[in-house]
Amino acid sequence: MQGSSGIGLALVKQLVELHQGTIYVDSVPGEGSLFYFDLENLECLDAKIAIFDPKSNVETYEKWEDILELERSNIQEELVIKNELKTEEVPVVLVVDDNKEICMALNDLLKDTYKVFVASDGKQALEIADKEDIDIIVSDIMMPVMDGIELCNKLKGELKTSHIPVVLLTAKSEIENELTGLRVGADAYITKPFNDEKVLLTLRNIISNRKKIQLLFKGDKSENVNVPAINPLDKKLMDKIRTVVNEKISESDFSVYELGREVGISRVHLFRKLKVLTGDTPSDLIKKTRLEKSKLLLEEGELSISDIAYDTGFSTPGNFSTAFKKFYGDTPIQYRSKYFKSSSK
Repeated sequence: MQGSSGIGLALVKQLVELHQGTIYVDSVPGEGSLFYFDLENLECLDAKIAIFDPKSNVETYEKWEDILELERSNIQEELVIKNELKTEEVPVVLVVDDNKEICMALNDLLKDTYKVFVASDGKQALEIADKEDIDIIVSDIMMPVMDGIELCNKLKGELKTSHIPVVLLTAKSEIENELTGLRVGADAYITKPFNDEKVLLTLRNIISNRKKIQLLFKGDKSENVNVPAINPLDKKLMDKIRTVVNEKISESDFSVYELGREVGISRVHLFRKLKVLTGDTPSDLIKKTRLEKSKLLLEEGELSISDIAYDTGFSTPGNFSTAFKKFYGDTPIQYRSKYFKSSSK
């Protein structure tokens, strides 16, 4: 059986109440449910239809728009609070839709697996993405203020957010609409009414793909790793980070702040980018680069342990030896001895 988004009944309830009616349900567990409604004031029906025509009843239409705007503003407050207690390290999903019922349906679907944030339009979503560590964005296309296409375009074109996968959600099924989303870098596309399992599988596959990208940036070039497309901004940033770290590798006081300044990104956003792209923090990346370089110098056999320590940015040979053993399992002396013994066979 296909899962639903859960918005149909809520929409019917709103329409009935809009016409000053009442909706009822008669439900028998295991057999089914019967929904019916009363519209006692039929004169109200003709009058309220004008709500959907701004030219015929401007005052009522504007009042309806104010109600909708209030509903949209409540989406974030009502749904995010439920997720603030989720402190364990789980993926974070940002749902963007001006329809409160869809936000609620997605929140209910995702809240057991993900931490969920909610925005009612693209502009609000950008503000949240700038402040929070967002792993995936699920966004409607048709929205006020800023639609999903513009949101995706801005996210993918900005260095600090270009790594965030975007799933576009829309009621339209035309192929041109889908192609427009893919052209601006959308990672997936789901039509409404959506299937719950399809949504969950789509997000799961995206997370799996991010892990493959981490393996690539960590240097895993194994042929069996089918890596998805990488945003050119992310690849350019990683190349620049590696270049800067290698150029500064002998400077023991080289810091994360300086790295961010050299590559043109704040320390906070640098942390987020590297954590997503490599799984490492900036300080971890710097230390790993130092140790990998020291390992190559030990294998060359031309420099003393002390010289290697200072050339790779360690403040003392003792600190170098401790860090090297923790990372590789042997002290620098032990590693060099084993390496040349193995090479001579």
